[in-house]
Amino acid sequence: MKLRKINDDVYYAEDALVRWGPEEIEFVRRCAAESPRRRARICGHRDPTDRLHEMIIGLDRRGYVRPHKHRDRTESFHVFAGSADVVIFDEAGAVRDVVMLGDGTADLRYYRMNTPEFHTVLVRSPTFVVHETSLGPFDPNDTEFAAWAPKEGETDQIAAFLERVEREVAARK
Repeated sequence: MKLRKINDDVYYAEDALVRWGPEEIEFVRRCAAESPRRRARICGHRDPTDRLHEMIIGLDRRGYVRPHKHRDRTESFHVFAGSADVVIFDEAGAVRDVVMLGDGTADLRYYRMNTPEFHTVLVRSPTFVVHETSLGPFDPNDTEFAAWAPKEGETDQIAAFLERVEREVAARK
């Protein structure tokens, strides 16, 4: 498959017929492991202005997805490989729900979030690869980051935050 590299995390498929299989799964796994942000994606749509966005996303266990919500947009994950917990928070930052996805006790392979909820992804396997679908066009202003969660790069605060979240998640399982 011909890919157009946007940065270390983002690639766009250039082919008229996009196919995702073991090679693409391995590619996003490897790129996520090597990326400073510990994530990578191949976009099946051709442009950020497209109305439907479909991506294969690789997340490395060592990464951090800052809790966020999408205004006026649904999001769905279909698991290709690995396992993770999607953690859903209330407006104050307390864990409200946990969706266990992938290989493991739940074996859930799909989830869809129909309402704007603060959420993050805690990767449980070395890497987690999903097919994500959401509506476009992409506008970074449509994503609201939780003010109560540390920003990317705030290493000490992230560690303390994730320890608290892990305790709350463990209490729900």
